[in-house]
Amino acid sequence: MASPVAHVDANDPPLLMLHGDQDPQVPINQSHELDGAYQTAGASSRLIVVHGGAHGGPQFFDETRQKRIREFLDDVIK
Repeated sequence: MASPVAHVDANDPPLLMLHGDQDPQVPINQSHELDGAYQTAGASSRLIVVHGGAHGGPQFFDETRQKRIREFLDDVIK
C-alpha cells in the first residue's frame, strides 16, 4: 500500500517522469510500472527514458529533454 502505483486513478494530475535506464538507486521498472498504472487508469503520463542516464546528471537537461518537457507542459497547460 505504500507504493504510489496502488493509489493511481483517473483523477490524478498529468505526470511527467524522466528516468535514467542506468539508475543505480531507483530501478527503472518502478517508473514503467507507475506509467502503466496511469495508462490503465486512463490518467495522463509520459515517461522519458534517458538512455545511459544514472540518477540525474547533465543529460537530463540537454536540449532534447528540455524540448520534450516544454511539449508536455504545453499539452497540460492548454
